[in-house]
Amino acid sequence: DEKLSNEQPSVDHRHGEGSHSSPGDEQLCAICLDAPKDSFFDPCGHCATCYACGERIKASGNAICPICRENIRTVRRLFVS
Repeated sequence: DEKLSNEQPSVDHRHGEGSHSSPGDEQLCAICLDAPKDSFFDPCGHCATCYACGERIKASGNAICPICRENIRTVRRLFVS
């Protein structure tokens, strides 16, 4: 007899395991998936987009952070050395 179980399979959420993403994908803009993340939103501070996509979100009339949904006051460039 095969017993049915309510147990869910365990999932290992460690980075890279079972993922189909490339190593640099986490550095790409969450909107266009082409340009690197090079901006952050003020006041929440989330860095999720390239500057061009961040500015498009800000100008769209629905200027909310795609991560936390907080209103975006400004989009600032991020300079990494």
